[in-house]
Amino acid sequence: MNSQSQSYRAGYDLSADFHLYAAEWNEQEVVYYFDGKPIYRVPNTRGHLDCPVIFSTAVLLWAGPIKNSLDGTSMDVDWVRVYQRKE
Repeated sequence: MNSQSQSYRAGYDLSADFHLYAAEWNEQEVVYYFDGKPIYRVPNTRGHLDCPVIFSTAVLLWAGPIKNSLDGTSMDVDWVRVYQRKE
């Protein structure tokens, strides 16, 4: 299976403040947003079913080597909002 992963570098310390992350998907494409701005678009080749929203600090193998510097880190989520377009 081909990966559709893409990295985005903000260029500053993301831990210094809260940020808005979003993904919008439909049958044609998935659009990823950072602080209200679209940063990446990809054709939707897989996401055609309902799915849960999951937040995790897990590091996946494709993210690179797991280093001791990750110990004690966390992810703070202030709120989550999920929308569904009316048909």
